[in-house]
Amino acid sequence: MQFAVVFVEYLVTGSGAVIWMGIVLGVTLTSVVNLQPAQVALLVPVIYLAGMLADAVASLLLHYPGRRAKRHPLPWQNRAVLVPDLQPRTAWVPFVVLHSPQLGQELLFRASRDRIARGALLNALLILVAMIVFPANRQDLLPFLPPPSVTTATGAGLVVLAAVLWWAAESSTTQFLQTSVTLIEHKLARERRPEKPGRAGITVPYTPRRRDL
Repeated sequence: MQFAVVFVEYLVTGSGAVIWMGIVLGVTLTSVVNLQPAQVALLVPVIYLAGMLADAVASLLLHYPGRRAKRHPLPWQNRAVLVPDLQPRTAWVPFVVLHSPQLGQELLFRASRDRIARGALLNALLILVAMIVFPANRQDLLPFLPPPSVTTATGAGLVVLAAVLWWAAESSTTQFLQTSVTLIEHKLARERRPEKPGRAGITVPYTPRRRDL
C-alpha cells in the first residue's frame, strides 16, 4: 500500500518535472503527439525517475524554509507552540506508527501530501523560469498558452499559491504529529501508573486528575 502511494506520488511530481525539462530541451508538441505506444510506455519510468529527482532537489532546497514552516503556522492555522523536541520531525514518526497504527497511517498520508506539495512548488517555479528563459521552446511545446506577459503573471501567481499551500501543509503535519505524540505519551503514562486500593480493600484503576494530564 505504501509503495503504491509513493509510486503515484513520484508520478505526480514527475509529470510536472517533465514539462520544464521539455521546455529546456526544446521538445515540440508535434513530437509528443506523434509518440508511439511503446515510447509512451517508456515514458512512465522516465516520469518516475524525474519525480524522484525533483523530490530530492526540492527536499534539499526547502530544508531550511521547511523548518520555519514547521514552527510558524500561517495566520489561519492553529497557533499552538511547537515543541522543539519534535525536531527533526522524522525521528518521531516511527514512534507514532508503532504505538498507534491509525494515527500512523494518517501521518504517512500527510507526509506524502507534503512531498507532493513541495514538488509542486519546485516544478511551478522551474516551469516559470524555463518559460521566461526559453520563450521559443515554450511556444513550440505549449503553443496553446496565452501571450508571454499573461503567462508570466499567471505563473508567478501559481508559484505563490504553491508556496502557501506547501507552507500550510508542512505546518499542519507538524502540529498533527505533536498532538499525536502528546496523546500517545499520556496514554502510555496512564498505563504505567499502578492501581490504587479503594474502600473495603477493593482495587480500582487510578484515574488521573486534570492537572496530571
